[in-house]
Amino acid sequence: KHCHLASSASSSLVERAEGAAHVIGGLMHLARRSQHSINGVFSGYKPDVDLDHDGFSPMHTFRGADWRGRDCEDASSLVHPHRVDRDEILDHNCNGISGQLNSAQTYEEAWCELSSGTRGVVTFGDSASSGFHIPPEWIHLDNISSIIGEGLDEFDTPQQSWDTGFIDTIDGESIYLGMRGLDRCAHRQYSNVGKNGAKMSDLVEQVSVLNSSRIEAPFLGFVAYIGNDVCADSLADMTTVEEY
Repeated sequence: KHCHLASSASSSLVERAEGAAHVIGGLMHLARRSQHSINGVFSGYKPDVDLDHDGFSPMHTFRGADWRGRDCEDASSLVHPHRVDRDEILDHNCNGISGQLNSAQTYEEAWCELSSGTRGVVTFGDSASSGFHIPPEWIHLDNISSIIGEGLDEFDTPQQSWDTGFIDTIDGESIYLGMRGLDRCAHRQYSNVGKNGAKMSDLVEQVSVLNSSRIEAPFLGFVAYIGNDVCADSLADMTTVEEY
């Protein structure tokens, strides 16, 4: 009986050790990824998967399609959301519309450019615009390993944010989904370049991220650096009207 108890205790210790090793390994990976972000071209704004280097990704990974509309052709920097699409065959802006309506017009020209005046959505901001979120259950130590995946995307959930959110669980409650509901030509035409801890002084860098892509189509833009001022200890620490 004593041998059985000792064996069970030993197995339990082994399992805990393996679990701790997994967590430590994950956190080390997170640290390396954080360093990768710091050393990246846009200091953390660059997608992990972006073969054509146009700033858009076909994958829902770090700074990928959760942040900016999914790239439907990652082998060509001429194809991605926010482009003006007048091509007869290719879907250059990835909104799912392509082809020729008649000898004078493409479907894109007839349905989107000439009739609806399609607009995309772009947000410059901080954690309040990028959907920073830590579920309460993660605070328990036993669940620490579950935070690693989210940590690799900065603990942000732009896919369910108020501005560029698009997943079903938010029930259409985002600016992007509202505009897309009125105009299906706006499908995938969103970019969220918000970053945790960003302030007004980071606007120039975030605009440069957007300018690095071939952005041609008009968009509704939000400048939303609000979270850090809300969390400031006093009014003296907040952004002044003059600074804004």
